[in-house]
Amino acid sequence: MRRPWMLVAILSWCLVGAPHTVRADQSPESQAVHLTPTVANIELENQEFATFQPPAMRSAPHTNEGDLRFGQIKRRLADDPRTYARHHVPFAATYRHGLPVALWCDLNLNGELSDETPLRLYDYPTPAGARAALVDLSWTTRNGNDSIPISWKIRIVLEPQAPQDTLPRYRLQSVFANTGALVVDGARRAAFLYDGNNDGIYTRDYGDGIFIDRDGNGEITVDQSDPEFIPFRVPAQIGLTLFETMTVDPKGSEIVLRSVSGQGEQRRADVGDPAPDFSFEALDRRQVRLSNYRGHPVVVYFWASWCGACEEMAPRLRGVYDRLHPRGLEIVSVSFDEDRGKLLAFEVKHREPWPVSFMGRAFFENPIGRLYGVSAAGSAYLVNSEGTFEGHFYDLEDLEEKVNELLTSNSH
Repeated sequence: MRRPWMLVAILSWCLVGAPHTVRADQSPESQAVHLTPTVANIELENQEFATFQPPAMRSAPHTNEGDLRFGQIKRRLADDPRTYARHHVPFAATYRHGLPVALWCDLNLNGELSDETPLRLYDYPTPAGARAALVDLSWTTRNGNDSIPISWKIRIVLEPQAPQDTLPRYRLQSVFANTGALVVDGARRAAFLYDGNNDGIYTRDYGDGIFIDRDGNGEITVDQSDPEFIPFRVPAQIGLTLFETMTVDPKGSEIVLRSVSGQGEQRRADVGDPAPDFSFEALDRRQVRLSNYRGHPVVVYFWASWCGACEEMAPRLRGVYDRLHPRGLEIVSVSFDEDRGKLLAFEVKHREPWPVSFMGRAFFENPIGRLYGVSAAGSAYLVNSEGTFEGHFYDLEDLEEKVNELLTSNSH
């Protein structure tokens, strides 16, 4: 499973005010963050066009010119399941000789592009040959008993087809973002809210959070597994400060965080660095700590029962374990499942002998997943017998080859 594209937001707003200082102790402090809508141009998506209509599209635009390609702006209504795609906003573009020439978007949100007129395209600076259009979307959503009007301004950037034998790509940018500043380790840093579940409001539900420009370089990677992201639903550490979200205004005007400074440093490993240590109680009550496996290469496997690739990989990973465990290989696995029953059914079916962590948290909300920056289920992170991080693998053949190399080296 491929890692999603890393999209960078260039922070174009300015911070005003003197530097803020906080004590580096263990006392919780409350911090109210006030946010205002600002032109920020946050790049949210970088995707390849599809040749087939998305689920939310009932009719394509009327055109016989060029190659028709399809995309969508993710949108959820109140009570939609997390993976529901029927309320996404479809759009379509035509390409001629590898260049974008026309774009339609479902502005009236009825799923039909046959009743839409082409949008006005203008030249976009990067890459050469790109064109773009601005889209205004409005609807009303519910938050409890309240009705909240939603208004999005989205820029759709159509990239030229390069190389010619591939599908062209499109990028989506949120023109406006709710921006403010947050004190992190004594420094005031730029921040913006992120509507991770695409419902137009901000809550402590899965997906929503705030991105922080921790290093003050004016750039943020829009990836929820990035260490500059705080999910609202669970506590998260930025720098040396642990943050817990207490309240969130649904319209995004204010959040209140509780922070505890003076935490131990959490550093994600690059290849050749010491692997970040962690511990958990496994499903079978085994107490597991990564550092206790010194002397053995260890595969830290991140997976989920709902992951189709993980279902396919399960017997193959068991085969790797059966072949190499007698020579010293160990596996520990971390589930991104939120449903314990589905996790247990998967385990009963595949009878995996290694310890399994279940915390009821997925991806960027799982503390071990955050520690390793995992953004896809079905990925294996390899730690050698000295506790050094060797890299992550999506291909089990490559993983087995590398483990064999480590075991052979250890035997000499």
